[in-house]
Amino acid sequence: MTTLRLVSRRAVAAFNPKYSVCVTHYNDAPTVKQSMDSILNQIDESMEVVVVDQRSTDGSRQVLQEYADSEKIRLFDMRVRNRGLGRQLAFENSRGGHIISGMDMDDVAIPGRLPLLLDFYHKKCDGDLLRLQWSGVTVAPAELVRKVGGWRDLQWNENWDLCERAARIGKYVWTIFRVKDITGSGLTTHADFEGASVFRKNRLRYRKYVDALRLRRMHHPFVRGERFGIGRAIDYGLARISLPYYGRLNSVTPNFDECAPECFVDSSPWWHTVGQDERQEIMMYSKLLKRSPDWITK
Repeated sequence: MTTLRLVSRRAVAAFNPKYSVCVTHYNDAPTVKQSMDSILNQIDESMEVVVVDQRSTDGSRQVLQEYADSEKIRLFDMRVRNRGLGRQLAFENSRGGHIISGMDMDDVAIPGRLPLLLDFYHKKCDGDLLRLQWSGVTVAPAELVRKVGGWRDLQWNENWDLCERAARIGKYVWTIFRVKDITGSGLTTHADFEGASVFRKNRLRYRKYVDALRLRRMHHPFVRGERFGIGRAIDYGLARISLPYYGRLNSVTPNFDECAPECFVDSSPWWHTVGQDERQEIMMYSKLLKRSPDWITK
């Protein structure tokens, strides 16, 4: 059983915040202080920050303890390293009516973006689960997260899984809204394979295959005609063998596209304010709505 423990040395005043910023963390010493300050500098009394640390060993845990001791955050320890369980445990210990997840400590929040994001959310998609493309940030009512079952035991695809279950009941939307700069210091995304040891790469790839198979997102990991090495084949074979131990999470193959145009919510009226200048995002916007945001041409 996963153990969770509140580790702030002083009692945190009881209140009912409107929003809970739920953070998972493991070994992000290079960015943890800058990242945490970037969140704390743009929240007010309507928000709390809940952090689950997954037994960090690089000194970043001590930095978070200082924030907890000054009652700026609520800090919890978790014995295992599992991103899905970390998000779920942060959620279970949150008190806000709305949950903001994905603002983790390997990313830096851009100043002033959280209030703008929440303004957009309540005006355009209040009551739904909102996913921000490319950032992993989700915003949703706490009651909706509880209704769909929260985050599950997944190291990979944990947000896709949550969004898929919200989509089943017609409560999923997505948009393009840049709220953070992604630094990617932790070994949690596809970019993390670069520079990792062979053993680390195999372990990451094996768990990625396992989680995809559990969700029925994958029947075969390789595109037809693609060449692949023996290492990938072994990792996939081991994932198939160990699948009965982990168990399926979906009884049928999901028919879910997290970037489905019919689920897109237009955020362009906010772009000139938030400085949305990423070319990839402008291209996506143009593809979806067949035009560029008005502010680009002014």
